[in-house]
Amino acid sequence: MCDFEQRAVIKFFVNCGETNNSIHQWLTRGFGDGAYSLRTVERWAARFRAGRESLGDEPREGRPLDPAIPGLVSKELEDNPNSSTRRLAETLNLSVDTVYRVITQILGMRYFKCRWIPHELSPDQKHQRKVISTELFAILDRMTETQLSHVITEDESWFHLTNPVIGQWRVCQEDVEQNITPSIGAEKVLVSVFWSIRGFHVVEALPDGETFTSEYMCETLIPKLRDSLSATRPVAGLNGLWLHCDNAKPHVSRLTNQTLSSHRMKRLQHPPYSPDLAPSDFYLFGMVKAKLAGRGFGTKDEILEEIRKIVDSVPKSELISVMNEWKRRLHAVSETDGGYITK
Repeated sequence: MCDFEQRAVIKFFVNCGETNNSIHQWLTRGFGDGAYSLRTVERWAARFRAGRESLGDEPREGRPLDPAIPGLVSKELEDNPNSSTRRLAETLNLSVDTVYRVITQILGMRYFKCRWIPHELSPDQKHQRKVISTELFAILDRMTETQLSHVITEDESWFHLTNPVIGQWRVCQEDVEQNITPSIGAEKVLVSVFWSIRGFHVVEALPDGETFTSEYMCETLIPKLRDSLSATRPVAGLNGLWLHCDNAKPHVSRLTNQTLSSHRMKRLQHPPYSPDLAPSDFYLFGMVKAKLAGRGFGTKDEILEEIRKIVDSVPKSELISVMNEWKRRLHAVSETDGGYITK
């Protein structure tokens, strides 16, 4: 039934003129982990655009399936749920196509990747996530868009000068380029970013030979933030702005708190062990690194310049959407036991 429902949704949105990516996003919202993959969406969307009306599978010709086979496949999957179709085919002396057809069409199963979580949360940490997320959501949710523009989020991430591609469209596997695993000493740069729905205020690389410390945060980054806002806030400066960052020591140290207080900036708490609730982690850095994939840079200045170009091209509407997603995630945690957001 789930297959027919998803195909009906695909057909509806195809008739509405939606793109494949948009259709896949709608399916993910409605069906969660059970949603079709983008590749499956593309396949069915192409059929409907070509005039297909039926939502069912095409009848298949060939020898009838031995009625005992689905039971054998099901039993093998119970014992070895991680097995590939090729391994199952070898074990049961069947063709890969037969195994795949039994699993997907008769047993109604799909292969799902295991989820990675950042940390195994203790009950106390879940409680802290729930409490802080509830408080943070309440603050953000009552803000107008103008007030929300006063919320600045900060984080940092490492960027390698050489960025391997994830995959390529090729006729055969042999044509795909090889990636070399970066060595421990591969050249990289730590980039700090301060941003809000108004745009990106500071995009700065840690100088060679320095360590990210409270002194660097207070003596270099916060003054740069003040200078970047001087044109729009020549008198107020940082007064009245909210700063959100994670709980890394340089972010929450006494020196950093004193510096923020001296500028009359207010701090927004961040739940412990919560990269899923940090906009830079669940959106920004992944987006930037995806755009850098397959590219190499000769110097740290070159990659920093490219990162600045990428973030400066992000429209305000997308930044507002990210902030809305942030609020959605906070609310989701506040409504549950404090576990990680998985979708």
